Amino acid sequence: MKILSLLEGVVIGMIITSLILLGVFWWVEIRPYQSTYEGLGMDNCLNLSIEDAAKCARDKTEPFFKYNITNIDTDLSLQQLKDWGGVCWHWANYYCDIGDELGYYTYQPIFTYSEDSRHQICIWSGGDGYVILDQLAVRYVGLGTSEVK
Repeated sequence: MKILSLLEGVVIGMIITSLILLGVFWWVEIRPYQSTYEGLGMDNCLNLSIEDAAKCARDKTEPFFKYNITNIDTDLSLQQLKDWGGVCWHWANYYCDIGDELGYYTYQPIFTYSEDSRHQICIWSGGDGYVILDQLAVRYVGLGTSEVK
C-alpha cells in the first residue's frame, strides 16, 4: 500500500510539474535573471571579443558618465545613475550587469586603502582573457600571453 502511495505521489508531482512548465498554472511565473540596470541597450556589444565588448560598453557609457560622491550610500535606478551620477560601486555594478547580459563571468573586488577609503571595480572574464572596467578605464589581459592593454 505504501509503495502504491509513493508511486502515486511521484506521478502526481510529475503531472503538476509538467503543467507548470506548459503554463497551465498561469499564476506561477518563471522569470529569467533580472539585472539591477535592466535594458542597458548593449545589443551591439554582443558577438565581439571580450576586449572590444568592454570598450563598446565604455563608449556607450562615456556620454552620461558622472562621478558623484554625494550618492555614495544611495541605491540608484539606471535613469538616476545617468542623471545624477554615482560612485565607483554604482559603476562597478553597472558594468558587471552589462557583463552578465553579454554572457561573461563577472567579479567585483573591493580594494581597501584605509578604514574610510575603498574602491570597487568590475572584472569580466571569459574566452581568451579578462578585462578590468574601472569607471571609464578598460584594461585587457590576454590569457597565456603577456599581452596587457
